[in-house]
Amino acid sequence: MRNFLGLFILLWACSVWGAGYGSIDSYVQRAPEIKNHGQLDKVVHYITKKYQKDEEKAYAILTWIVHNIDYDDFYYRQVDNDLKSRRDLSRKIPEQGDIISTRLGVCKDIAQLYAEMLKKADIDSRVIHGCLAPKGDKSLCQLNPHAWNAVWIEKQWELVDPTFAMGQAQVLQDITSLRAYDRKVKKRQHSSNGTYKSRTDRKVEVKWFMTDPKIMVQDHQPSDAKWYLTKKMDRKKKD
Repeated sequence: MRNFLGLFILLWACSVWGAGYGSIDSYVQRAPEIKNHGQLDKVVHYITKKYQKDEEKAYAILTWIVHNIDYDDFYYRQVDNDLKSRRDLSRKIPEQGDIISTRLGVCKDIAQLYAEMLKKADIDSRVIHGCLAPKGDKSLCQLNPHAWNAVWIEKQWELVDPTFAMGQAQVLQDITSLRAYDRKVKKRQHSSNGTYKSRTDRKVEVKWFMTDPKIMVQDHQPSDAKWYLTKKMDRKKKD
């Protein structure tokens, strides 16, 4: 009987937690559309005004990013036909790569946007620069630079990777060829009002929100060792 009661409480807690995040997701999808940085205050105010806890506000902002920003895979990977030089294809878009106007960015842009939106919600955060190196193999760092965030929630730093929260498969499937990318650029250039619809087909990969440092350290290697946050004193220290 005791075991059954414990299981019931656990399932109830999970359902309440999931329902809470689910309601945030549906609420954020109704956020007003914006087309430039000057309107960022408006959307942050909307998506955080009904929440009291910083955890809820931080999750709501992350949800907006997941639904509205695409990973610019071609900026990071695409090479010219001679396979020798990289090209910044996002600069083909008139807005000169502004992440709000183009809805395109790589990890450092996405982490910076998350930090900027958190600041507007009076939540302190840091952009962490480092690399992706499974099992701490830092010889891979030069090939895999990365950026993510530390967010001050409930009097301690919590780790969030907004790029991974998009879902790695979803992040890379949107633009699969140069021709498809060109079509997407032209579509945006001829947009009548310069705004882009929220992507309702995406869900936040919750694993990458307030991630346990012991999980994060398996492949995220920060340049500054204090942001491993595996030491309790580092998590509680607000510089």
